[in-house]
Amino acid sequence: MCMDDDGNIWIADFSENAIAKVDKDGNIRRIAQSPDCDGSDGGLGQPGEPIVWNGMVIVSCFDMVTGPDKVNTGHDKPYTLAKLKL
Repeated sequence: MCMDDDGNIWIADFSENAIAKVDKDGNIRRIAQSPDCDGSDGGLGQPGEPIVWNGMVIVSCFDMVTGPDKVNTGHDKPYTLAKLKL
């Protein structure tokens, strides 16, 4: 997770292939979510390490962990970054 200049906290949800925003009032909103994917089309394949930069949230996509609590069902080629416009 990371914090932007406005005090919002951005969370990469590794298990659900999602990104959430927590505003400074504590409101939580899911910003994006992807199904099981390989990330080649910009989807979220087990996102981690978010950073807010230049009007976007950029996350690395690990896409290598499976299990009963994960959206991902298999290992894919590593497509390392996904970006979401704010």
